[in-house]
Amino acid sequence: SSGINAEWPLRPGKEEKLRAGNISFWVPCSGAELKVQTVILPYVSSHLSSLSLQHSAYPLTVRFLKHWVSIHCLSNYIPDIFCELVVAHIFLSATAHSTPQTATAGFLRVLSFLSSFDWNLYPLLINFNHELISETLELYTNFMNTRSSYPDACIACPQNELSDLTRDSPTKSSLNILKRLAEKSLSNTNSLDSVFKPNTTSYNVIIHLKRSQTGRSPTDNPSQHHAKSSHFPVVEYEPARLYVEELSRAYGQLCLFLYNRYAPSVVGVVMKRAGNGEVKFTVNGSMAKVRTEGGMVKNNLDAMLSDFDLMGKGLVQNIEVLDLEI
Repeated sequence: SSGINAEWPLRPGKEEKLRAGNISFWVPCSGAELKVQTVILPYVSSHLSSLSLQHSAYPLTVRFLKHWVSIHCLSNYIPDIFCELVVAHIFLSATAHSTPQTATAGFLRVLSFLSSFDWNLYPLLINFNHELISETLELYTNFMNTRSSYPDACIACPQNELSDLTRDSPTKSSLNILKRLAEKSLSNTNSLDSVFKPNTTSYNVIIHLKRSQTGRSPTDNPSQHHAKSSHFPVVEYEPARLYVEELSRAYGQLCLFLYNRYAPSVVGVVMKRAGNGEVKFTVNGSMAKVRTEGGMVKNNLDAMLSDFDLMGKGLVQNIEVLDLEI
């Protein structure tokens, strides 16, 4: 099947209204997207559900990994399906005597795997019920010869032989960050609390959000999550996610925007070093630029910070500048 475009995942179709009136029609998505949603995802989901019934530690290990990814503000770069498949590999590849019996053991093995696995050299093969056919296994024997035709994180399983589920993300840079974080976390395993603490020293700017407006109320006491409340829950209210998406569309070529999906109290901004020096003026690269004395242009950082605040009006509490001299 062909690759999936940058707008995946989508619904099987989207409803649009004609200009002539209120008549509606359906515009179907591409065949590759339709296959992902109607064939691949249901198949993989059913096998992951069966795996959770066979191994009681699997679901909690997945939750640990997703929480760890979100704590380090990689929510919008590492998809959930990637986490679920990586944990599935840990449980399926283990022998009967070494299968993780607890979520802590499973999580530590996942960190060990992420810190050592080379995604550029090897595909990750997950053979649910030994259903991968021999032709598919032979296809990956010459993986390096056709490496450019596969995604950066190539995870192949039955019905997903070409790794369509990870076609767009995670990217190579995200995988490198994940590997470094896993290595650092493994060096601090004496205290799991330190593993789940975010590191903000690499941020250039921190955008603090109003917690009352994020739709999430994190707490240090897990028992409070189950306490009775008279408040009516608001479903799919995620202003922080929409704000980060808008920032990425506007300044994605200049910055990385990192946030914790489950407790979005801050948005970390990392400036891309390659785009922060003085360069020649071009029409396509003139966004958020200011002219220098030598006739060159550089990023207009003051205007960018002003836009960050304006785009998040009502959501942004304050903007903290840590280091812009990069």
